[in-house]
Formats: sequence, structure tokens, C-alpha cells
Amino acid sequence: MTVRASTALPTLGQLRDWDVARLDVAADAWVAQAQRWQNSLTTVLQAVSATDFHWQGAAADAATQRLDLDHRVVVDAADRLKEAAAVARRGAAEIRDAQQEALQRVAQARTAGLQVEDDLSVTYIAASPGADLQEVQAEAYARSIWRSAHVLAATDEKVARELTAAAAGLQHLWFPADQTDEWPQTLLAGYTGSLPLPETPNLVYCHPSARPDFWWCEGFDIGSGPYAFGSPFDASGVA
Repeated sequence: MTVRASTALPTLGQLRDWDVARLDVAADAWVAQAQRWQNSLTTVLQAVSATDFHWQGAAADAATQRLDLDHRVVVDAADRLKEAAAVARRGAAEIRDAQQEALQRVAQARTAGLQVEDDLSVTYIAASPGADLQEVQAEAYARSIWRSAHVLAATDEKVARELTAAAAGLQHLWFPADQTDEWPQTLLAGYTGSLPLPETPNLVYCHPSARPDFWWCEGFDIGSGPYAFGSPFDASGVA
């Protein structure tokens, strides 16, 4: 005889193969990304404040203001990413515990002489001596297995919700403009893409900004920078 669940459940194969490692991988990647953001910001701050780099004037003031704004965004984003990583790690531990509990219930039923099918139904031999007792045991073990399977699925869903909440702020990450509401056209303080670029290559100094997709380039012999380029080789022709 077979005791079957009346509601949908994960299969036994799914219980065994429940993917928890993805959360560990994601957590490691998020912590590493947060560290890269912080390292990039540190590199920029050190470059701008270097004692052998005497950058003064309106451009320097604008860059300092821009750095201050970007610093807040980067630090907040890195903190959020680390918190998401912590949520992922806690969630992975909770899911593993629930998974082990479910598999342990299956093992206990089998030790008692019952057969657990892939759909988590529990089978016993009705014609054997003590069949009535086996029926009671089968129903008890089946309910225990189904309950633990439900807990595992619910735990996975809970962790998914927590991760979504932790990452909510990162989905709308942006760098505020200084004197304009236009975004993403503003690449650095007061620059909206309308400044004239040099017609011929000039000696420039380029360093990465706090945002990894832009470089700050200062044209020393024309004195009208800084310019924001997608790479240190754009437009100026000289790294």
C-alpha cells in the first residue's frame, strides 16, 4: 500500500540536488565586487590628492566635489552589496539545514522498512504481519517527510525574498549630478557632454574615476580639462 501526498511537493531528486552552492558563489562574488569598488575609489582619491600632482583651479574643485558625491554612493553601494552577501550566506545555511532535515526523514523511513518514492509517497507491504502497524508508521513518516519538504521549499522562498529586499537599493544605483538633473548624461561635475574636445592629440593625464566605466583626463598643455572618456585613449589619442 502507498501513502500519497495530497499537495504538490518537491521530488526526492530535487531534495537531494537542491542548489545551495549558488548562494555561496554569489556571496563571494558580491564581496569581491564591493572590494573592487572600494579599491577603485581609493585609487582615485590617492591620485587626486597625490603631492606630486598639483591640480588647482575650477576643474580641481569640481573634481573634488564630484569625488565627495561619488564617495558616498560607492560606500553605500559596497555596504549594501556586503549585506546582500551576508543574507546569501545566512540563507544558504538555513536551506542546508532544511535540506538535511528532509533527507534525514527519508532515511529514517527507509530504516523502518518503508519505501520512499521520488514523489515522496511512502509504500509498505499490506499483506505482511503487522501491516496495521506499518500503515500507521507509513502515514507518520510520510507526514514527517512532507512537512520537512514544505519547510525546505518555504525556506528557499524566504531567502529569495530577503535577497530581493537586500538588493533593492542596488537596482536603482546612480551617481547624482552636481548642477543638473540630467542623468546619465552628466559624467563629472558640471560636464554634460557639451565641452569642446581638442581637435588634435594633446598631452593628457588620465586616471580612473570612482565609476569604473569612466576615466578623468586632464589636458595639461591646453588647460581646459578634465574630460570624461570611456577609456584613457578616447578622443585625445594619447594615454
